[in-house]
Amino acid sequence: MRVFVVLHRWWGVAFCMVFAAWFASGIVMHFVPYPARSEADRFAGLVAINRDQVARRPADAVAASGISTMHHGCGLSGAATGRSI
Repeated sequence: MRVFVVLHRWWGVAFCMVFAAWFASGIVMHFVPYPARSEADRFAGLVAINRDQVARRPADAVAASGISTMHHGCGLSGAATGRSI
C-alpha cells in the first residue's frame, strides 16, 4: 500500500507540472498577439499550379470517389489571376 501512496504522490507532482505548463502557455497565447503577415508575404513562397500537369477534372475526381452529389455552386479561382481553376 505504501508503494501506491508514493506513486500517487509523484504522479501528482508530475501532472501538476504538466498542467502548470499548459496553464502558462494558455496565458501566453491569450495575451501575446499572433504575428500578422500580409497577403504578399503569404503568397510569396507558393508555387503556381501547372494546369497542364493536372490529371483529372474535379467532376472526374468526384465520380471516382463515389460521392453521389457535387455542389455546383462551389468552385475554385486563382487568387492572382481571378480566373477559374
